[in-house]
Amino acid sequence: MKGAPLRLVQYGLVNSYLVAEDDGFTLVDAGLPGLERSVKRIVKSTGRPLKRITLTHGHTDHFGAVDTLKAADPHLEILVGTEDRRLLAERGCRTLPTHVLKDGDRVGSLLVIATPGHSPATSRTTMNATAPCMPETPSSMCRACMWPAN
Repeated sequence: MKGAPLRLVQYGLVNSYLVAEDDGFTLVDAGLPGLERSVKRIVKSTGRPLKRITLTHGHTDHFGAVDTLKAADPHLEILVGTEDRRLLAERGCRTLPTHVLKDGDRVGSLLVIATPGHSPATSRTTMNATAPCMPETPSSMCRACMWPAN
């Protein structure tokens, strides 16, 4: 990871994060439709490509820009927990995940920590175990999860 993640906020409550990686960016959650404009602006201004989107779970406020971003780049990786693949389709996401995640997987510099409850496959992407998340904390509010994993 290259520096702190860039926090993207929609309507003051929907959080997504762009994490700079050696090969480009990882987007943690794709917010609501319209987030793609902010992501594309940052990608263009930095010259770093968006390589992957990892979804903490399959609710609509976490995948809103997935279809548009994937349409713009068919090679974009889309990652989600196994149990939330079906939830994405049920809630209207047309893009199929390219990878399914399980506890302990790595996504770029991020470590996946399964925390089911909010959805069948809710997960946290942590970058450092020094500030663990509480399982009942909504992923969109879990700022402690955003540190580099060693």
